[in-house]
Amino acid sequence: TSLCIAAHHGHVGCVRALCELGANIRHLNRRDLTPLRIAALTGHADCVRALYEAGADINPDTSHASTSDSTYRTKGPLHIVAHYGHTDCVRVLCEVGAVVNCVDELGTTPLRMAAQAGHVDC
Repeated sequence: TSLCIAAHHGHVGCVRALCELGANIRHLNRRDLTPLRIAALTGHADCVRALYEAGADINPDTSHASTSDSTYRTKGPLHIVAHYGHTDCVRVLCEVGAVVNCVDELGTTPLRMAAQAGHVDC
């Protein structure tokens, strides 16, 4: 969708405009990623904030995840940004109230993901 593309490329003005026009912030793309997870993967902190402000869920929902499902669909945005070392995104998510000790489908916390990837700033 246009919102997924705008989030991927960090076009925060477009993200805000599309959200105001009613774009689906929960839409899953072909890789089962929401616009928020796309912004997290690509490290666009301003888009992460804009999507949160539009109502995107910042915490993971692993209630339907299995331990064999290791896609980012089952990880929260904080897991994603910690893994990739996007410190600005980590700050934004923590500022807006992301659960910092949440666990993914394998029981891994964002802090552990950051440590395993060598991102000491996260």
